[in-house]
Amino acid sequence: MKQSLLLILTLFTLLAGAAPLTRAQAGPMLFRPDLPAPMPPALRASAAAGLAQSSLRCTAAFADPPVSQPPASSPWRVFRPGWTFTTETPFSLPQALYFAADSDGVPASASVGQTISLPANLAELYGSLRYRYASGATGADDRLLVEFYEVGRLDPGGLIARLERDTAPDGDGAWRRFEWELTDPGQIARLRALGRADLLITALNALNSATPRLWLDDLEASVCEPAASLSGQVRQGDAPAAGAPLLLTRSDAGGTRLVATASSGADGAYRFNAVPALPAASSYRVWFRASLDAPALEWGRLGFWAGPQLSQLAEGAELRELNFDVANVQLERPAPFADVVATNAQRARFSWSGRAGAGERHQFCLYDPERADPATGLPVQLCGPLLDPGREPLAFNLAPGSFASAPGFPFAYGRSYRWYVVVYDRDPRTDPDAQYGYSLFERAVTFLPAPLATPGAPPAPEPGDPAPGAPGADWSLLIYVAADNTLGDPRRAPGSARPAGQLARLPALAAQYPNLRVLSLVDDYGPAGLRLCAYPASGVPDCRLRPEASSAAPTTLAQFIALGRERYPAARTALLIVAPGQAAGQLALDETDAGGDGGSVLSLAELQAAYAGAGLGEAQQLDLVIYQAPLLGSLDVLRATAPYARFAVAAAGPLWQLGPYERLLPLLGGAGSANPAAVAAGVVGAYDGTIASVAPGLARSVAAYDLARLDGLAQRSDELANAIRSAITVDSARTRPLVAAARAAAQVYDASGNGRHDQLAAVSGPPIAAEEDALVDLGDLALRLRDTPGIDPALQEAAAALVGLLDDQAASPLLASVQRSGQSSTGAPLSLERARGLAVFFPGGDRLGGQPSLTAAYLYGEEGNLLRNDAWATMLRAALRETLGTGPGGISEGPAGTPRFQPLPGGMLVTDLWLPLLRR
Repeated sequence: MKQSLLLILTLFTLLAGAAPLTRAQAGPMLFRPDLPAPMPPALRASAAAGLAQSSLRCTAAFADPPVSQPPASSPWRVFRPGWTFTTETPFSLPQALYFAADSDGVPASASVGQTISLPANLAELYGSLRYRYASGATGADDRLLVEFYEVGRLDPGGLIARLERDTAPDGDGAWRRFEWELTDPGQIARLRALGRADLLITALNALNSATPRLWLDDLEASVCEPAASLSGQVRQGDAPAAGAPLLLTRSDAGGTRLVATASSGADGAYRFNAVPALPAASSYRVWFRASLDAPALEWGRLGFWAGPQLSQLAEGAELRELNFDVANVQLERPAPFADVVATNAQRARFSWSGRAGAGERHQFCLYDPERADPATGLPVQLCGPLLDPGREPLAFNLAPGSFASAPGFPFAYGRSYRWYVVVYDRDPRTDPDAQYGYSLFERAVTFLPAPLATPGAPPAPEPGDPAPGAPGADWSLLIYVAADNTLGDPRRAPGSARPAGQLARLPALAAQYPNLRVLSLVDDYGPAGLRLCAYPASGVPDCRLRPEASSAAPTTLAQFIALGRERYPAARTALLIVAPGQAAGQLALDETDAGGDGGSVLSLAELQAAYAGAGLGEAQQLDLVIYQAPLLGSLDVLRATAPYARFAVAAAGPLWQLGPYERLLPLLGGAGSANPAAVAAGVVGAYDGTIASVAPGLARSVAAYDLARLDGLAQRSDELANAIRSAITVDSARTRPLVAAARAAAQVYDASGNGRHDQLAAVSGPPIAAEEDALVDLGDLALRLRDTPGIDPALQEAAAALVGLLDDQAASPLLASVQRSGQSSTGAPLSLERARGLAVFFPGGDRLGGQPSLTAAYLYGEEGNLLRNDAWATMLRAALRETLGTGPGGISEGPAGTPRFQPLPGGMLVTDLWLPLLRR
């Protein structure tokens, strides 16, 4: 018995020693304010030129290669007489060097050049020049020489090297290029020892067989020295990570700037060549960032990885094996956009999957996307302890008690927070050079003090349809209310914004206009079915309850439009969509759909499918579409709508959810209603007047558009996009900062939904400026690009053409526009002084204001698997490719790993108090 007991104890001891240690997870875990997540830096302008893909680093040896400086101050020096300056037919303006011998061919040679400096580790020299002989001005003995002399010794003893070109056949008056290279080891060694040399271009006519006349221009020379190189392999778990976008940055006291970009090969290998040596107090870092060019979102890779960091790099050094892993970590629980109970008695458990990396540490982080820390200027966040995946569960138990260690964090029930995971390749507390990265996705979560009430059983659908409308009407108004979201939820929306409040006056108003046919379909909050109502002249709505369906499904919208056009015919048809909206063009959020992990939305492609499914297109068009949703007055939404409607009304910026019917129905049923353009312009005034009648100081944005004129604007915008992409690609160092500055200064719209323009509310003190809104005014952007000094001329021309079209009343799609500055949905002031009312998607690239989510949805579609390749999307990828984006988190995850920024309901008013409310 004692032997058995001893054996059991021994086995237990062995098993306990072999099993990983686990931390007790029963109680709430504390946040660790002393362990903040490291942030990627905000990059300064990129270097003047990318690194050469060779083992040499070359710099210019000549001053003034284009011969543009005035002769009196020119660095070009005549070493042998005969050379002068001329403005006659230079290769590049304003002038060239010119040599002409007299009728006797004297002088037989003439030399011009400069004294150049040479590095102690010189490896080679190379250069080129443009030259032109006058017609008939060469002979059989003519030569063009590149000569190197000891400084001040133009004699055979001072000659170090000579390269020559036979120019006898070149006397036809055409410009040619002479390229040369000096690599002889002995000559390079002599030049290296001297440190300086006279570099001459010599015209030689030794036999005086002709009277040479010669022009030289664009003379370039480069000295090259061995440079360092950095190389390694990018892995994704056990497999090579092919096509991984990589950035090399250098940081010093002045900040961080981009040095070069690269991409890994099929085997995951990468290399940065010609890397300059590091000066003191500076460092290099290799970064991975999620691709913008892959066919689909790369779900298996992190959002970014801060790779190997170097604080020393000598000239000519070759560092290898700078390897790292970019495999993603999968967020597991809770689900995206979950409402989670978090109390000290019932903790919310957050969990995620690990990776295969030995020695790694993981960290749970939670942040508030709408409130900033005054110390950092970034969203306030807290992170948990560093977890060892080999010994501890990858989880965080959160409760109000978790914030006891950080009382300044603005924890509140009912607010939407974001959580994500930071991965370190080793413990950053013991190694400051630890590499790190963020999970590709973040997830939205809202904390509750108690579970929400379970909705009751849905009511039984009612058979049949409302009675059809009699023919002969002037207008049919089809009202589609997608309110299975904040707009219909009594917890989040006041009565005036919910469907019953918005439509309350509609029955009585419809009775006053018997020449109108009015039909509504309302999807209210929860699984309560869809209510279809007709509004006859009797003033009593004729309604039927239909089975529950998603108002974000294209078939639901298509069937409603088709039913309205068939059963309520009229001379003209208007469609009014009341729904949430967002900057990438998604609308009509249905929270009951998709199992509660964010619900479903209607993308622009699905909106077009709905229109086509209703039989619209070509000759069959709606006369007017009204989008009563914020942020849909964008070029993308209008382009998607144009094939199916003649006119549109939408808000590029703030919109208030108030029913406009007391002003809208008189427009459709009164004098002048036969003119859809006038009606569309009048709808702008109807919305403006409705808001003014309740609270005149509110900011608002609404405009009317003639969609028949949209093709011209679309062409101009594509030309502008192509011009921006070309300029920032060809001349990145000069043009990128200019375009970024114009974009940052342009009028923005509140794409983030925080009730501010490029600002974050601070936890304490005044708001903090941050480039967090992804939607800009197209006209103001073009105007700023046009007026930017020193910008690329082709880009300037394209911007001017777009501005000219918008200023031309006969060509501009803008029929009417009201852009009023005032109070936002959060009570903050909004300025719309420079707004025209036509927006375009142009994020700045930071992890602020939901930009990663909006950008992913814009470039890859609702499902994240359809790469967009139109001109504007291609330009955005080029503009964002060299950004890391400072800020926390990543792409907000929606259903089934899709990118999701929830559509915003717009501003809502408690009309008896005039208090603005915002709910996301």
